[in-house]
Amino acid sequence: MSGARTTNAIGAITCILRDALETARNQTPALNNCGNVILGLPSAQPAQGIYLSLYEINFDASLRNVSLGDGESPPIWLVLKYAVVVYDDGDLQHYNAHRFIGRAISHLQSLHFETYSGLTQTWVHPALDRNPEQIHLTFDEAPSELISRLLGSAAERYQSCFCFQIRPVLIQTREIPDFQLLIGIDYTAGGEIITSTRRLECSSPVDESIFRGSERGVDIAVRPIKFVHVETISSTRLEFDVADKEIEIVGSGLDENNLYIIVGGAEIQIIGNTNPVSYRWQMSYDNMRDEISAGTHSLQVAIIETITDENNNPIRRWRRVSNSVHLHIPPYVERISDVQNNRLTIEGRYLGRPEDAVVVAFYRDNRVVAIYDSFQSGDFHVDQTSLIVDLTRIPPIQNDTYRILLRVNNQQARNSPEKVI
Repeated sequence: MSGARTTNAIGAITCILRDALETARNQTPALNNCGNVILGLPSAQPAQGIYLSLYEINFDASLRNVSLGDGESPPIWLVLKYAVVVYDDGDLQHYNAHRFIGRAISHLQSLHFETYSGLTQTWVHPALDRNPEQIHLTFDEAPSELISRLLGSAAERYQSCFCFQIRPVLIQTREIPDFQLLIGIDYTAGGEIITSTRRLECSSPVDESIFRGSERGVDIAVRPIKFVHVETISSTRLEFDVADKEIEIVGSGLDENNLYIIVGGAEIQIIGNTNPVSYRWQMSYDNMRDEISAGTHSLQVAIIETITDENNNPIRRWRRVSNSVHLHIPPYVERISDVQNNRLTIEGRYLGRPEDAVVVAFYRDNRVVAIYDSFQSGDFHVDQTSLIVDLTRIPPIQNDTYRILLRVNNQQARNSPEKVI
């Protein structure tokens, strides 16, 4: 049924309640003199009758984010609060009014909104049939403060009434849903079901029947996967005083196929490791200098596989990445040349690239006297093995002996040689 009809839901609930109250009155002939069921609250000079009032509408917070289907925005869920007041011969204390209240409460308690019959209005049930939850009626307290708020000055003539609430009542919005195309359907071929047997290599047998055509149009194979986890590494600070450094990675799942170490943006494949809990990685400066700089990097281990089509053409990469551990790589200063033509040349490894934050500090008498960070692209060597410091770009300093401190991306070199400036 169209969701637009749910806009009649409030009126449909009220219509059913009115008919139910009239039925409760008619079941006892002696109560017919209670009058008709009137929508609204009695005025200061009320007519004899049974007053049904919708006095409050709330939004159901418990269903605020509940939608009717995938891709649909959550509808509006309402709580409707009603009050029933009986006016009989000007005195609510009349026993017939009290008899009606008891019968009405009993009748409403057994009310089923979805299957209520006997109404001549054809719009009532279509307004409620999209409600996925059963509509419940719950009685509320009706203290004197509520009666005074509802009836105002007329409250002096009424000493009791009863209240109840109806929930949840669905009002569907007109927002456009975010539906998606089905997985496993080739829409360029007139909706043909994709039945390719493409799959990832598994370490355990897979029933090939799960890859055959399905009327559901979805061909997804589920396979067991070992999660890769890194517990620790042998050193979190790695200074390249030599060209190659070894790191031992300790964790689980380190014997998986298609395993890679990820540092920064670099991916280094692990080949032939049979130990599931440990791997010794020879980190080569020559292989990594173009990929990373000195600084703090996240080290992860990942399973990376390339998914191909029937013609073995890559269509996407599939990755399952472990947790991260921090790896600090400081610059390594091997030597610093003497001043020549107002320049110092620093030699070592991971001395920085133009895009890095590189700072040279001149240190004397237990403090930094001057810093230099005005590097130009020509000051850096392409393989990060040398760095030129142009002394004409720093503020004048006293001729003396200084220790040269180098920091790259907030990592400081351990070696700080002294030089006469």
